[in-house]
Amino acid sequence: MGLKVGITANLYSNVPHVWHLARQLYVGSTPLPRVYRICSYGMFIHQLPKLLLTILKASGPSMEPTFDIRTECFIENRLSYQLCPESIARGDIVTLRSPLNPFRIVCKRVIGLAGDVICVDPTGRIAPSTEHVIVPKGHVWLIGDNAAMSIDSRLHGPVSTALIQGKLVARVSSA
Repeated sequence: MGLKVGITANLYSNVPHVWHLARQLYVGSTPLPRVYRICSYGMFIHQLPKLLLTILKASGPSMEPTFDIRTECFIENRLSYQLCPESIARGDIVTLRSPLNPFRIVCKRVIGLAGDVICVDPTGRIAPSTEHVIVPKGHVWLIGDNAAMSIDSRLHGPVSTALIQGKLVARVSSA
């Protein structure tokens, strides 16, 4: 009987110290701001690549032959677009959430900006080449470089600029 009491006393001998530490963290003593700062810095550093530059690996044929998806990675600049959305220009290659599947990120070339008159399909495969559209405010017209294999603005119309995440600024070849 005496042995069990001794073991129990040893197991719980550190409880007051743990309680004191927890009380310091949650009641408002000095360690809480330090823990909060450390967690805040950690979360900021974890999110930093998503805010500045991201390295992407593309898949799918919509931007071929411009991009070789087998041997190239791309550097996406998110910060410049987030700070200045007006920096998007015709000819830029942007990354965005797909208007058809918001869980998918796609890469397309900007062909038209708000107010531009765009020929819906210059190839005439999807729509007559005489059909034109005015790109509304807050939207862009996007097309993949491989028109035959691309699902783009020719099919779903102008894309909201709110879906754009950033611009591709460089290619990195592994070959």
